Amino acid sequence: MVGTLGFNKSFAVGSSGRSGGLGIFWNEEIKLEIIGYSEYHIDVMVNELTPTKTRITFVYGEAQVPEQYKTWDMLRGIAGTGNDSWMVIGDFNEVLHGYEHDGVGSRSQAQMDGFRDALDTCGLSDIGYTGTDWTFEKKVAGGTFTRVRLDRCVANPEWAFSYPSAKLEHKASASSDHVALHLRLDGLHACSGSPKPFKYEACWERDQSLPPVIREGWEKTNGDSLLAVRAKLQGLSADLSHWERTQFGSVRREIARLKMS
Repeated sequence: MVGTLGFNKSFAVGSSGRSGGLGIFWNEEIKLEIIGYSEYHIDVMVNELTPTKTRITFVYGEAQVPEQYKTWDMLRGIAGTGNDSWMVIGDFNEVLHGYEHDGVGSRSQAQMDGFRDALDTCGLSDIGYTGTDWTFEKKVAGGTFTRVRLDRCVANPEWAFSYPSAKLEHKASASSDHVALHLRLDGLHACSGSPKPFKYEACWERDQSLPPVIREGWEKTNGDSLLAVRAKLQGLSADLSHWERTQFGSVRREIARLKMS
């Protein structure tokens, strides 16, 4: 299957009967290390795709409500305590809000609270999406549908800062009752060079024109959600880069000039 799909690397966790099972596929150009796994997840570290290491956890959450705590305990157990960029993606088999379940049946508040508490403990927030408002669709008696957003991508603030232009798309699938999740990382590719990272220079703080630039750049976007913070950081880094070039003067060019003199 690996070669048929166009990949040359893979890792899988076996299923339990007809349920569960996880597999990931990648090409050797991507420097990926498996750092942990269980029946609910595969945890990897990706190097050299960006200037900083990126941790990715692929999830298939417990479907049985009485056993869902096992997924949440797993997330809490692997949560990092450092400053690693961390993203978790997959089928969590639960929703965060009542409006994410449309149709027959309902989700108890306790179910949703369990999911929210796990994400809060791990410092993870939903990154948003484009496309349909659901990721799972099932036709029920009477010809109606139950549509639920079971699949999503959540991340910590460090990941949002590292990938400010990342977008998650819900893609229709012809052979599954789930949509496909397509995560775009602003054109990054394993075979291309890493993008030049934004760097904040402490010496900028000696310039009195810096605070207004920061204040105005931060206030351009309203809200305090992860999406809003990501947009704020993206816009602010662009504003500061422009300010450095046009008003402060390039610190790196000045250092290079002094070394040559």
